[in-house]
Amino acid sequence: MTIQRYMTEVGMRFWRSDMIGIFFAVTEWCVFLCFSIRIKKRKVSTWPLTVWVLGNLLFPVEMVLLSLRHYEVTAHCVLAMILWSLYLILYTMSTWQAAVFEAASFCLLLELGKSLCRDGLLASGLMRLMPSLSENRLNSLMGGMYLFYLLISGIYFWLRSEKKENLLPIRNLQLLGMMFPFILYLVVRRQQYKMMAELTGKAWFSWDLLQYTIAACALIVMATTKQMVKTQLERNELLTEKMLFTQREQQYLVQKEAVEAVNRRYHDLKHYVHAVEALLKLDEEEKAPEKGLSKNEINTRQRQGLTEFLQSLKQEIAPYERRQETGNEVMDILLAERMAQCEKLQIRLIPYIDARRLDLLQVTDLCALFGNAMDNAVEATQRLKYVNMKEIEVKIGTSDEFLVMNFRNFYDGEPKLKTNDELHGYGLRNIREIVARYQGSMDYGVTGQEFQLSILIPLMPV
Repeated sequence: MTIQRYMTEVGMRFWRSDMIGIFFAVTEWCVFLCFSIRIKKRKVSTWPLTVWVLGNLLFPVEMVLLSLRHYEVTAHCVLAMILWSLYLILYTMSTWQAAVFEAASFCLLLELGKSLCRDGLLASGLMRLMPSLSENRLNSLMGGMYLFYLLISGIYFWLRSEKKENLLPIRNLQLLGMMFPFILYLVVRRQQYKMMAELTGKAWFSWDLLQYTIAACALIVMATTKQMVKTQLERNELLTEKMLFTQREQQYLVQKEAVEAVNRRYHDLKHYVHAVEALLKLDEEEKAPEKGLSKNEINTRQRQGLTEFLQSLKQEIAPYERRQETGNEVMDILLAERMAQCEKLQIRLIPYIDARRLDLLQVTDLCALFGNAMDNAVEATQRLKYVNMKEIEVKIGTSDEFLVMNFRNFYDGEPKLKTNDELHGYGLRNIREIVARYQGSMDYGVTGQEFQLSILIPLMPV
């Protein structure tokens, strides 16, 4: 049997039959579920039951319908990859880049299995080794081999599902570099099928060898990209831990300084109280003639001295009493550091912060987001001439399923929104990049001498 005859007649009748198409479409979907089970999904409780049931029924039905349409091989591959990507986006709330990356990896592994087990080259070789093999048995053997490949793949994916993980934050450039060899593989395979009638056995083998080489390169690129992203994430985690340790140490030193200041003033206060008590015991009427002071003048001086001492005591302790509980440990540390900084610079920091939902942001992103916004506000406020304008207002909370962050401050002169590094002075470019990773939006406005930065980030269901 020639390759052309198997691909156009014998194999075509078998693989395009409705029952076989439905069976393998369902099996491929089950293997995909095994592939995606290691990925953390949204909790079922966050979905209405009807939406969850319909969603999990709709995707396999679409897979079956796609299989029954019998599209050309590359078109079928692209459409299936889109379907798998949509499933991952919907049930994991990941970025489309990460979903396409995972779907393309699975698609490539599946297409390699199809090429190995359903290819005319293999069928032609089996017929030469076993000339007595009938066409029906040959088709059954080819189908059994593909089914075995799917089962082994499903078991392998299932064994890797013990440790749940989030999809990696793949960027556009990384996705483009990974997709190029994959697209090249699809182009070669499509060209091979278009030239099917012209290719001899040796030429068909050469095309198979070429596409397997490209597929191997694609897999290497995917694995390398994935490892690079994982390494970068681990490095970021180490830097985050180091940064948090430093910030906690700074917070401890601030609190220690506060305690020491209070202890010092308490020691002075004890002596002052004893002095006041001694003065109050004196016979004021007798003391007054000697010093030429009336009783009222003595009382006035005593009250004035005590008032001045208490005012100095409050001013010294006030900066250390303003630590706020925001509902988020990282934000507590960041806010304490900024309040101490503003106190030293004589800037009024007015925080209205409810940070209980800030867990949706990665620690590095939260530190960078808050840090950039506060750095810009402090830098602008320091330039102000009038003390009553030196204030920064920070509002963080939730509203209508959104995390809302608002920073307001005054500035003197024209804001430097564009310089050599585009957005120097306000860090808007860095803030915009962080917000975009969470499908949020950022806006800023200038009214008179007031600058306001607003950030909206969609909340994930609890």
